[in-house]
Amino acid sequence: MYKVVKGTDGTVRKIDDHMHAFDFMFLTRLEAADYFGKHIAPTDIVYYVLNGVLEITFDKTTLQCVSGDSCFISKGETYILSGTFQVLSICSPT
Repeated sequence: MYKVVKGTDGTVRKIDDHMHAFDFMFLTRLEAADYFGKHIAPTDIVYYVLNGVLEITFDKTTLQCVSGDSCFISKGETYILSGTFQVLSICSPT
């Protein structure tokens, strides 16, 4: 079995005034401007930075990721995303 998902088949979701998600199955492109939000990972997630600066804070440690960088986050992890960025979010199936 196979399935082709065209970019035009994606769904655009408004997360808030500063972030929009473009969903393509388990691959989502996120665009954010001056974003700050606390998250709990519902699945294992990899964020791959396309453009901008993505800051990810775990407890009191903040990591700065730029174009070409990626960060793996385990299911259940609590973290804060902030910055102005375009990223690919790759989630494992639940």
